Amino acid sequence: MSITAVNATTTLAPSKKAAQEAGTLLAFTEHNKNASVTVNIEGKGSTEISAELLTVLKDALAIISLGGQAKVQAVPHDLTTTVAAKRIGISRPTLMKLVREGKIPAHKVGAHTRIKTQDADAYRAHLLREKTQKQKQAFEELLELEAELEN
Repeated sequence: MSITAVNATTTLAPSKKAAQEAGTLLAFTEHNKNASVTVNIEGKGSTEISAELLTVLKDALAIISLGGQAKVQAVPHDLTTTVAAKRIGISRPTLMKLVREGKIPAHKVGAHTRIKTQDADAYRAHLLREKTQKQKQAFEELLELEAELEN
């Protein structure tokens, strides 16, 4: 597996063998809910990987097992309003309106407004769910109209 780190970003490009091994390990941990993973270092001992870290590793294993590249990137805890707006996919004025309305939590650092990365991601997910629901509803209405026209 080759690893290239650039500006706190690492891209994992697994070999075919590593992808197969990732799939085997993922299947084992998925089918055995009480499975634990231990790292052994020869001559130094061993340590068990926590359940939380194992969950993170399973996500990476799922991507790798499909032969895809996994990109790991450091994400800041707080975002500027400009970066948060871009991450969500809205304009900065719209973001500030949502902050004023209390729809997106924010806090001040000195005179500057900051948004937690997890809050920006949660709002983006909310927007995507809303969009999906609207599309589903429009599709269902189209199907109903089609059924009416066929009768």
